[in-house]
Amino acid sequence: MNNRGFSVVELIVAFSLATIMIFVVSELTIFLRAEYNKINIRSEMVLKQAIILDKIAHDFNNKQVASVNTCGDNCFEIDFYEHDMKVLMIDEEEDIFRYGNYATEIKEEMIFGTIVIESEAYGSVAGNKIDSFLKIRIPISHEYDSDKNFDVLAIYQYNSSSYPISF
Repeated sequence: MNNRGFSVVELIVAFSLATIMIFVVSELTIFLRAEYNKINIRSEMVLKQAIILDKIAHDFNNKQVASVNTCGDNCFEIDFYEHDMKVLMIDEEEDIFRYGNYATEIKEEMIFGTIVIESEAYGSVAGNKIDSFLKIRIPISHEYDSDKNFDVLAIYQYNSSSYPISF
């Protein structure tokens, strides 16, 4: 026998192993790319969530809410005692979320639900203390990552005797 080359069986085995390795590496690449995209989407959603909450919380921490009025579908005017007014809205025609002077694009895959604003009292509280809260919930999700919830939940606590809020 001549031992200078590879036999047909050795070549078939080598090509089979190479094909299997190429398949495994390509599947791994596809999986990692999908995970990268999912993480990128989550990062963008968390960033938008944080910015929206920061804008609302800044006003809630520095101003007194006087009234909340509806200005259309998914649109609210929040008036402050400091003679300031901010519009909180989801503009579905332009695919934009707005709060005051902040606006962000609602990408095609993002799902913004109906804004819910509620006011509740804690019950009887003695003295001049915080006895009520205003809750703003902005449901946000993503169609490719529907198991994650990116809702914005802002709570404003107030004394309904000193600073009543009208609806």
